[in-house]
Amino acid sequence: MTASADALEHKQGFLNAMSPAGEVDLDTPTRFGRHSWLITEGLGFKLYPMCYGTHRALDGVIALAHEHDVAPADIAEICIEAGEVQLANLVHHDPQTALDAKFSMEFAVAMALIARRATLAEVKDSFVQRADVRALMKKVRIRLVSQPDAGRNRVSGDGVIVTLNNGKTLERRFDLPLGHAERPVGADALWVKFADCTRGALSEAQARSFFDLLQRLDTVDSIAEFPVLEAKERA
Repeated sequence: MTASADALEHKQGFLNAMSPAGEVDLDTPTRFGRHSWLITEGLGFKLYPMCYGTHRALDGVIALAHEHDVAPADIAEICIEAGEVQLANLVHHDPQTALDAKFSMEFAVAMALIARRATLAEVKDSFVQRADVRALMKKVRIRLVSQPDAGRNRVSGDGVIVTLNNGKTLERRFDLPLGHAERPVGADALWVKFADCTRGALSEAQARSFFDLLQRLDTVDSIAEFPVLEAKERA
């Protein structure tokens, strides 16, 4: 595994990511274990294999695509309203590879409208290079929203405004992404994510058995109950 030489100390690196206010303290002794944040704040799940900054917009786009049966050919423009925090890492506006596409709001929107989902199957070089994907990316406009949400100490929610060729507009707004501790999803949605992540290594039966076991993790007496899973060979 390789990484940037300044992956830790870069302004968008690990240290700033792990410091809620971006104020890194290297001197104070660790307080790990003294604050049970999993209990007080809850556990969140990242549902899409994309930069987290795209997730609220993805929720909105996927919802609109399903609710209104939106066809890409009927779309004149898609406007995404997002805050500076959400857009900070979305630096690729014309991605050519799957890796770059993970950090592209334009690709995220096009993918969600065309596939009506966001899974590992779409985050591939071949999908990024599809003519219909690239054409739809050109219709995406991004509008920076700087008004803070004082109640949550974060910027206001992402907005998705789809303008159709006939002039009709469709709009959705989310303050928090699906899977956030304050906007939890059920076991069915978690299974879809788990199955997507394990599809290349485990059979569906293996993945399902393991997932069901993890769902009752608090009742497991010993790690010996966990099966020894042999990954299937990749094609």
